[in-house]
Amino acid sequence: MIRKLGLFVLPLLVTACQMAPQAHPPEVVATKPGAEEARAQFNLGVKYANGNGVPQDDQKAVELYLKSAEKNDPLAQYNLGFMFEKGRGVPQDYGLAAMWYLKAANQGDAEAAFNLGVYYANGRGVEKNPEKAAEWYARSAEKGLATAQYNLGQLYDSGTGVPQNEKKAAEWYVKAAEQGLALAQNNLANLYHFGKGIPKDDRKAVFWYTKAAEQGLGAAQLPLAEKYYFGKDGLSQDYPQALFWYSRAAKTSVHAQYMTGLMYEEGYGVKKNLSEALRFYETAARQGDFAAQYNLGNLYRKGEGGIEQDDRKAYLWFSIAASHAESANAIKYRDMAAARLSRKDLDALNQIVARYARTNK
Repeated sequence: MIRKLGLFVLPLLVTACQMAPQAHPPEVVATKPGAEEARAQFNLGVKYANGNGVPQDDQKAVELYLKSAEKNDPLAQYNLGFMFEKGRGVPQDYGLAAMWYLKAANQGDAEAAFNLGVYYANGRGVEKNPEKAAEWYARSAEKGLATAQYNLGQLYDSGTGVPQNEKKAAEWYVKAAEQGLALAQNNLANLYHFGKGIPKDDRKAVFWYTKAAEQGLGAAQLPLAEKYYFGKDGLSQDYPQALFWYSRAAKTSVHAQYMTGLMYEEGYGVKKNLSEALRFYETAARQGDFAAQYNLGNLYRKGEGGIEQDDRKAYLWFSIAASHAESANAIKYRDMAAARLSRKDLDALNQIVARYARTNK
């Protein structure tokens, strides 16, 4: 039986544009000359974009957005940028999308400013420029957009486009986390866990990991599961809670797949179930996890708990495990299984192992 410690996963920047074309509340209607006509054209464009009360027609929506945008309506400018970004009703053109986002952002549109930050961060439609990305994220973040606050925190965390400043990173993560953004909640938990930019506080780390985990973020579910499994950072050891979070993190984490398998094999926090253990081990093993490969071989070697003893599968998984990790036991059990197999079986299995080794260098 092989057991491993876990690890923490830091999520990446939010890089997708967040907003879809939609009608906006009437209280944002401007009072400049021509504003009422521009807003009416914008609202009609939204109806055509969404097929709301009229036939869905992206080209007609673009025509109306353009008329409104040329009258300087920021919402129409934003939605026109979106249409060029997505290639809806017009050929996809990131340069024109950036142009219209810029016009909207210069009028104070937070989502447009965020999208410009994404464009400068990735060199989409504009020349890549981390400093300008930080500037636009900051303009959006100061208007309260959670995704911009999170991305700005990430830039301060890594020192990209701004001087590295973990304290400022924490400040922006707090703002986004308090608005319910799971990625920010997870990164804030990481800062509390490691004491980076803010004083180390295990209870607050658990609080924010839980908030993010409850929203389905695997990167938060995994460290939360580890804390319950080992009983650390102010939590009592709680195997049922550990299994609850490992099994959810297993959707995206190989380590969580392995740990879920281990808990089912050992009966930690759940009734022992070798079939379930095998299922989770196999998922992790196929993604290159050595411990899962070894434990999977062991289940086939023993043939217990409703699992049929199978020397061919035992040999296969022990061989794969031994091919990329030094393990005397894996080699020993591989050779024991080999002694019970025919030359024909061994040749076929060795071809599979060789193919695995070539594709997993």
